Amino acid sequence: MILITGIPRSRTSLTSAIFEKCGAYFGPASDMIGPHPTNVLGFFESKAARMNLQRPYFKKIGFDVFGRRPLPSADDIVIDPDWRKRFFDVVPGATAHKECKIILYWEQWHDAFPNARWVIVHRNRKEIMKSVTERTDFMRGKLTASQYEDWVDHHLMRIEEMKNCNSLQWCTIDSGDLLDGDFYGIRRAVEWCGLTWNDAARDLVQPDVTYQEVK
Repeated sequence: MILITGIPRSRTSLTSAIFEKCGAYFGPASDMIGPHPTNVLGFFESKAARMNLQRPYFKKIGFDVFGRRPLPSADDIVIDPDWRKRFFDVVPGATAHKECKIILYWEQWHDAFPNARWVIVHRNRKEIMKSVTERTDFMRGKLTASQYEDWVDHHLMRIEEMKNCNSLQWCTIDSGDLLDGDFYGIRRAVEWCGLTWNDAARDLVQPDVTYQEVK
C-alpha cells in the first residue's frame, strides 16, 4: 500500500495524479472526489473512505470531521483492529490511498498497513497559509490568524512524530520542485514505492495552470 499525505494545500492531489499515471490505483473513478476550481485535476481521494472511515472515526474520538479545530493528538488515537478490512471493503483493490487528514491519525493507518510506503508532500509554509486562508472553502474564514498558524504547527508536529516512528517507512518530496520542472525527487519516490516512472506524468504540470494555488 502507498499512502500519500501532506498538510492540506501541499499539492498532494497533483502528487497523486502523477502516481496514478505511474500505475498507482486509488479506486474506481466513480468513487474519486472530482475536480474543483481550486483543484483542477481532482482530489484522487475516495468518497467511500471519507464517508465510511475518516468521518465516523473522527466523530468517534470527538474531533472535527473536516480537520479544522479541534485536532487530535497521539493520546487521542484509538486503534480499530479491523481498519484494513474495512478499508478494502469500501475501496476494493486499491494499491494507494491519498488523504491529507491521515497526518492527524496516522497511527491508525500504520497499524492497519505496517508495511506501507508513505509519501509525505511538503510545500512552503507561506504558500500553504496563503492558499488555506484565501482559496479553500473548507478553511477560509473559519479560524483567526493565530489559529491558522496553530493549525499548520499541529500538522507539522504530527508529521515529525511520523518521521520519528522507527517502524514507519517514509519519503518526502518537495512539491515546489514540480513547478520548477524538477522531477528527480518524485521519480525516486515513485520507484521507491515499486512503481515504474511514466514520463507522461510530466504533462500533468501544465504552465497555464496556477499550481501555486492548487492543492
